[in-house]
Amino acid sequence: MNNESYYDYLTSLAPLGPEEEKLLRQQKVIEMLREGSMQGEKGEMVGNTFVAPSFTQHLNTLAKGYVANKNQKGVDTDTTNLSKKMVDALDAVRKRRKGQGIGAQSGFANPSDIYSDTYSGY
Repeated sequence: MNNESYYDYLTSLAPLGPEEEKLLRQQKVIEMLREGSMQGEKGEMVGNTFVAPSFTQHLNTLAKGYVANKNQKGVDTDTTNLSKKMVDALDAVRKRRKGQGIGAQSGFANPSDIYSDTYSGY
């Protein structure tokens, strides 16, 4: 991909930046919830008496895992949709460049050619 084509592709992705950042933040929250659900509840010493964790503390741990799992499914769906938008943006740039008659020189390769030993497009 030459510089001009790469620039066109990046400018077409600019509106997707906030959506990608939102997904990354959501993923970090999910990871924190998941880590919290993996830690067991511990009792405490109050004076000379051991106080065992209550069942509500155990329910809280289970709830964290449940919420993390539910949110992960939503983030996975949103990430798939974002990936489709990125592929569509690349296809739009390819079509626009091809319509200008510079598709052959734009550096876009046939994906099967990239892995062959004879491809010299780079």
